[in-house]
Amino acid sequence: MNKLIQIIGCVMMLIAPLMAEPMITISGSALSGLSNYNQAKNDVFYSQFETASNLVFDVELNQAVQASFDVGIGGDQNQTGFSQGVSLSSTALMFKPSLDMGVFGGNITEFKLGSQTIPYGQFAEMQTSNSYVPSPFLINDLGYALLSAGADVTDFSGTGVRTTFEGKQDTQIDAMVFNGTNGTDNNVDQGFGWALRAKVKPFGSHTLLGVSWLNVNDRTEASSEGINADLRGIMVDIKTNSNDLTFGGYISFLNANDFDTNTKDDANVLMVYVSRTIEKLTLSGRYSIYKPGHYKGLGNGSDGLRPINVGFGDVTGDVEVVRIQASARVEFMDNITLNNELVFDSYGKNREDFNTTALISYASISF
Repeated sequence: MNKLIQIIGCVMMLIAPLMAEPMITISGSALSGLSNYNQAKNDVFYSQFETASNLVFDVELNQAVQASFDVGIGGDQNQTGFSQGVSLSSTALMFKPSLDMGVFGGNITEFKLGSQTIPYGQFAEMQTSNSYVPSPFLINDLGYALLSAGADVTDFSGTGVRTTFEGKQDTQIDAMVFNGTNGTDNNVDQGFGWALRAKVKPFGSHTLLGVSWLNVNDRTEASSEGINADLRGIMVDIKTNSNDLTFGGYISFLNANDFDTNTKDDANVLMVYVSRTIEKLTLSGRYSIYKPGHYKGLGNGSDGLRPINVGFGDVTGDVEVVRIQASARVEFMDNITLNNELVFDSYGKNREDFNTTALISYASISF
């Protein structure tokens, strides 16, 4: 609690000089509930109550300048991967100039500086970030878990600058330059990354197509976080809805160059999902698969990536992983929901001992 008071105090000190004019709002989210994790042929069974929350301080100086501070809070020990204690999850400064691009037929609508989500794929902003759950699924899919160094309730983020271009016919382009894939301010390898995302609605307002590019030099011996490779990626995705039914997915082609000719550095990720809302009940299912190019099913190769534990099973290396999710989300009243989710992670050949089942049930609130 002392850490939280210190962080809030620092935030208020930063915004105090602006408090004469701007509008300051506080929002956030919180969740608490029961989690159960069981790994096949493992004597350890984890069943515990967990809790997490986010406090967001938004400062609007005027219509063109805003700032945001997100404080993440979680139990010091938890199996799901929520924040450990209290941390400043993200800080961002936003400028909304609405610059007319003239001959290009659109506007630059936003510049955003600071720690923020990396725009790789149209589902990037739909990933759980601590207690903030913007999709029907509390646990993230394998593709974004991989990019977040194996974290299942953390969005793929970095520190840098991002700009958004709004074009004609519902076209949007996001571009970002950032430090690296570990989501922190350091840049020990002196290599910056960039991401570019384009989204368009070619078939009307119900279908959104996207394509994204990612390139980041994150190879270093000094960092124990992030992906230790010269990472490149391309993603193609789609999302569409009809009445109360929504479905979509993506395919992501990654190459993590570790400059070792003895390893295959490519990895592919596929995700598909479907979701239906019936009054206050939302039923959803999702399938994602991660398959490294250096796949032997032995669990002892890095295939160009720093060994990352993808999935809840205690295994790393060149192993194909499949994640199947089923969720039932009930909205009791405005901003109060009950999230129930079943997650099954299965591993490739000869890795059946690591197959893991998770059953979680959390009550959540947003304010």
